Amino acid sequence: DKAARTGFGHIFGANTINQVFAFASNFILIRILSKGEYGIYSYAFNIYSFFALAIGFGMESACMQVCSEKMKGNGDADRNMRFGILFGSGFNLILGVFIILGALFLPLPLAGVAEVLWLFALMPFVTSLFNLAQTYFRYQLMNVEYSKCSVLNTALILAGSVAGGVLLKT
Repeated sequence: DKAARTGFGHIFGANTINQVFAFASNFILIRILSKGEYGIYSYAFNIYSFFALAIGFGMESACMQVCSEKMKGNGDADRNMRFGILFGSGFNLILGVFIILGALFLPLPLAGVAEVLWLFALMPFVTSLFNLAQTYFRYQLMNVEYSKCSVLNTALILAGSVAGGVLLKT
């Protein structure tokens, strides 16, 4: 009863579904792509992961901390969240530009990696928006919505991975 009221069951269920989707994503990619194509994807993803370390410039964590504290206080949580969204989104667009510049100017040893990096250019922006939406749901104690957003995010990553794999194949 308490688990249902607090949304614990939803969060647990969403995490389980997310694990299944992550496994399915890797399984499908391995089946769709040849060894060489998967190598190109992996190489590009490793480069993207380097850039992804800076996604949001820490705005998700900062918003979670500050907004959770403000919920009990003077009600500035939404204003702080808007700042986090604007600052984080702007930073992530710049990060996307750096990914594109990396695709254009880095000496990449494998043909096709630059094209895959182009596909990753908007991921920091989209990832951060989902993370900030989840942060909003968490500090508002909207655990059911948080869970739905989490599953939607993972499902979109699965769909995007499969679509990207099909595009890489052609």
